[in-house]
Amino acid sequence: MDIYWIFLALLPIAISTDPCTQNKMINEKFRSSDYQIKEEHYEHMLCDRTRIFGWYRFTVGSAGSTPASLATKCVQQYHCGTHVPLWMNGTHPTAADGVVPRQICGTNGNNCCAYKDTIRVKNCGTYYVYELKPTRGCSIAYCAGTGVPCAPGQWSASGYQPGCKDMYPKMLNSPQLSNPIVKTNTFEFKCHVDFDASRSDVGFDVMWVFDNKTDTSIPATHLTGTQRDAFLDQKYLANHLGESLSCKVRSYFKNTPFRNGPFIPSNGYWCGIKFDKPSVTVSTKDPPQEIKLISTIPIICDKQNQASCKLELYLDSNNHNTLTTTSCTKVLRPTDWNPATNQAVLPFQILAQRDPKKNPDKILAMHFQNIFSADGPPIFNGYNIPYLTVHTKDKPTSKCTCWGDPHCQTFDTALIDKNSYYDYYKVGEFTMFESTAANRLFQVQVRTWSCGRVSCMCAVAAREGNDIIIIDMCHGHYGKSFPQVIIPHRGALSQGTVITQSKSGLNYLIDFPSGAQVHVDIGKGRYYNVYITPPEDDFAATSGLCGTFDGNRDNDLTHKGGLIQDKFPLTKHSQFQPHPFVESWRIPIGSSMFDLKENIPTDPKWNNDIYYCNCDQKKGIVDCTFDNIKNPPAVHTVCPACTIPLNGGGKGNNAAGRKRRAAGNLGDDNAPIHYFFDYGLSYAPTLRDFPTENGKTKVDAEKACNDAFSKHSTIQQCITHVGMDFTSVKETCVEDFKYFDDGSFINSALGAAVASCVNAVLRNSSFYDKDGNLPAFIATDRCPNDCSGNGACVHGVCHCTSGFVGDGCEINTRTPPEIYNIISDFEGSVLCDVTTRPCETVFVAGDNMYNNSRLSCKIEEFRFDGAGFVATGRQFTTGVVYNNMNNIGCKLPAKQTVGGHTVISYNMSITNDGHLYSNEVKVVKTDSTCLSCRDSGESCHIQGNTCLIDGNCRKPGDINPANRNMKCDPTKNKQAWTSEAGQATITLPIAPLGGVEYKRFDIWTSNKTGCPCAHQPALKTCACCDDGGCQCPSPNQQQCTLCGSSKNCGTPQAGPDMGIDGYTLALADCQCAFDKTQYNCACCQSDMNSCQCGPEHRNQCVACDHMGHCGNKPWIFGPPIPSH
Repeated sequence: MDIYWIFLALLPIAISTDPCTQNKMINEKFRSSDYQIKEEHYEHMLCDRTRIFGWYRFTVGSAGSTPASLATKCVQQYHCGTHVPLWMNGTHPTAADGVVPRQICGTNGNNCCAYKDTIRVKNCGTYYVYELKPTRGCSIAYCAGTGVPCAPGQWSASGYQPGCKDMYPKMLNSPQLSNPIVKTNTFEFKCHVDFDASRSDVGFDVMWVFDNKTDTSIPATHLTGTQRDAFLDQKYLANHLGESLSCKVRSYFKNTPFRNGPFIPSNGYWCGIKFDKPSVTVSTKDPPQEIKLISTIPIICDKQNQASCKLELYLDSNNHNTLTTTSCTKVLRPTDWNPATNQAVLPFQILAQRDPKKNPDKILAMHFQNIFSADGPPIFNGYNIPYLTVHTKDKPTSKCTCWGDPHCQTFDTALIDKNSYYDYYKVGEFTMFESTAANRLFQVQVRTWSCGRVSCMCAVAAREGNDIIIIDMCHGHYGKSFPQVIIPHRGALSQGTVITQSKSGLNYLIDFPSGAQVHVDIGKGRYYNVYITPPEDDFAATSGLCGTFDGNRDNDLTHKGGLIQDKFPLTKHSQFQPHPFVESWRIPIGSSMFDLKENIPTDPKWNNDIYYCNCDQKKGIVDCTFDNIKNPPAVHTVCPACTIPLNGGGKGNNAAGRKRRAAGNLGDDNAPIHYFFDYGLSYAPTLRDFPTENGKTKVDAEKACNDAFSKHSTIQQCITHVGMDFTSVKETCVEDFKYFDDGSFINSALGAAVASCVNAVLRNSSFYDKDGNLPAFIATDRCPNDCSGNGACVHGVCHCTSGFVGDGCEINTRTPPEIYNIISDFEGSVLCDVTTRPCETVFVAGDNMYNNSRLSCKIEEFRFDGAGFVATGRQFTTGVVYNNMNNIGCKLPAKQTVGGHTVISYNMSITNDGHLYSNEVKVVKTDSTCLSCRDSGESCHIQGNTCLIDGNCRKPGDINPANRNMKCDPTKNKQAWTSEAGQATITLPIAPLGGVEYKRFDIWTSNKTGCPCAHQPALKTCACCDDGGCQCPSPNQQQCTLCGSSKNCGTPQAGPDMGIDGYTLALADCQCAFDKTQYNCACCQSDMNSCQCGPEHRNQCVACDHMGHCGNKPWIFGPPIPSH
């Protein structure tokens, strides 16, 4: 009997309840009793806590074709891929025994049966089935099979030793991207693969990446044999200037090109033209100051344009006229390139002047017009060089600081009495600063949350004009949260507003066009330190918790209504708490920037218009004339760790000066978190004294604080060279120790001390050198967070001690990352609903996540079985989206790589190095149109009048794309297609891995009879059609043909002679569309508009406009093909 007639026997029949036929498969080779975890503290472990109660059978092998059985003798802990392996205490039954109970034991230490439970077992002849329960905790898992499996990244024909070998060549080092390499008529970049040059059995795929995004228009480079270098010509930089270029490489063996390794990224190289600093401060008293315009790529033209090759840059004036003949028009030529520095540098002289007749509402900036040059390389056309914001100074300003839990120093106490501060132990929303200057809108608001017995700041919102930035950490739990940067109104900001952060994400700087600055330091999910530096426009025009900046500290505690009820005490007071003053600046619920966000009203009159520096043609100097003689902008505050821009230009021409994100129907996977905020109306702090809850004394606190201050390099320099007295800040350090005796708030006091020193230096010109530069210990020699106590700061660079990495030595390499929770629409939920967001990347909160080329996510696949999600044994390694060390996004496998399933679950873990993995968290990708799940993801059910078939929601009446005679009928079966006869279909057997070529009557016809006839639906004697097929008219109603064409009716297209099915000609032997170096993919039928499926279903073709049908015929094409 041929296979065709076997399929006839599988037409709809009643479904048996025999566990031998109704069971789920578990195919996980690391459950073998011979597999032992080598590093129990770090390796990923199996856990059956979420397993759905039911009947299972164990198998091994890539297609699950070989049965396995539960271990029947004691298995030592850390075997079977878990901590506590479960084994069956008893023998397996005979077939005649039927279903029998058995005891399950779990080994812990020397006790082989420390964990006890019962299961049921049945002998099915060639295999056993087990009625398994979810375990009572983690990491506990059932132990099945024998043999030592191949290690991750290795394979063998059986999946087990002996004979294991690497799936792909192991790249021990990241690829290296070169600096620009100048050629005769062009320049190029080289991506070098650091791999044994003598090996010729390997190949490498090289992709080019801009700002972490692949440009698909740039062809990939395929290196084989001993080739190790790929090159990118300058022409491919078009539309990518202002971005960071990198390459990524994956490896494979030439004889198994379908087993690719993960992509490993290279270092990056920023391509474009920029100023040597984002802003500059000039004074009317100083001589002209030099700034530099730097091109990081050379100016190279093709052969016919070499003689006239140049790039003209025109200074933008206030009337936007082109100044083509002035000495301020700059020209870049090929000869300007310095290969030693990899730069072409053009110096400028910039001069500050005052003109009280000018319009006082402009913002000063230097800018070049959008580039378009017929004489220069075309890659520069359309490029917009970022603005240079120009601040001018005439007299000093001050800084307001709130730190710790929290303590606040106002503008005037920072100037007059540096040992004065007040505490406010309040929870809620407060106005920290508000400008009362005419024709100026500037506000800073803060949120505070409970951090134990007292309160801490957890969010800040700053607004100048229509520019609004929110940095919010209040959405998470104290100690386990992270900052999210939110820019309302779809990210619209003026060109002069710049946001930067440190690489760790623990420091942020907002620089507004007026010169106002808001600087935020973050204490690892616990507190904010907030520093505000106003422009001199705001002198004698301030209000809020920062006081009235007028040189008189006695009116600093002015209430919102104008009342002055409290004054700073004349003598030091460690717990001065002006509660009525603080309460007066509480923001009414629902009216803060945090609550309003997108609903904050804007007004065109508050747009930050740019006033451009002009050109003094006689002197050849850029003339930066500022207007209001009384109130020039503020001195630039230094945050050396804030080097990563979170906004900013360089690409495209934006005449309006505001940038917006494109809106979509779905939310962003990295969208702001919605949460309930406790406004603290009934909150009352619980103050205490020494000893602490853990018995530590004031002496212990003083020692801890003194030690930290004495070891901080910048603070010691401030004491030595500036004469700073940090008595009051140390006092707050000791005070905080009462409540946080783990030392977690010491860094808050250190940050406040450094900020006060910076403020003192900036205000005193005697500390500047003859060229107007700040002392090195304040500027260039400062290290991020003073190397976190895990290294030495040497000239601004941290030299980390062994076991620590990161710009500030904040990452511990001896411990894996930690995941706190996933970020979802609702707190505590693991669900990602595709109806509200793309669910292509899942973001997590955690700690110790290091931004390097090895940072990646391990993804384990689980599929829905009707009640919950069951492991498939498939794993993926995916890339990440890095926000900061406490927040990254794991990219989920593409839909086509998981069998087209939309509803699917994953267990995720993170690694910094590919060796040590974090704890595991669950995410459930769901579709609320048909599936309802608990927030935990552990219990789901299909909703009333819907179907969930093959991982996708279906409406009643939806037709099976593989068989038009089957449809979704939720009254009959919610999980399978129902035939017109009203019976749920039984899943056909799965062909072997790689598919099978069997004889078929016709490639469009699945069965010659058994389906309703098109001309008379009551008859069930006509052909059943394949995907894309329709019944032929009488007298050929037992045959199907391509829908819309009847030319083959009466002349069956027999398979495999005419192909595997209507879209697939052959299972293999054709070039793969996803990788041109591979020739093990399906050959598609010609003239059918058919396309190859992706790597997982490479042996199948489907209609190009129905790519979701990939994987819909496992009885022909077999199970998904593993990626390695």
